[in-house]
Amino acid sequence: MRIAASRLLAALLAVLTLSACVMPGGGRGGDVIVYEAGRVLARLTLSELQHLPQAEVVTPQSRGTRVQKGPRCVALSTLPA
Repeated sequence: MRIAASRLLAALLAVLTLSACVMPGGGRGGDVIVYEAGRVLARLTLSELQHLPQAEVVTPQSRGTRVQKGPRCVALSTLPA
C-alpha cells in the first residue's frame, strides 16, 4: 500500500509540475488518468489536481529541497469519478 501511495503521489507531483503546459489561448488540456497494473485508479482534470489538499513531504536524502510540497494522498474512493 505504501508503494501504491508513493506512486500516486509521484504521478500527481509530476502532473502539477507540468501544469504550466496548459494549452495557450484558454484551451483545456486532457484529463489525467492514474493507472496501476493496467487498472484505472483515478481520472482527474487539471483543475481538480490543483484543488487537492497540499502536504509537505520530507525528503532528507534529496540533493535539492529537503521539504517538498505536493498533493496529499487521499483514499481513491474520495477522488472524483
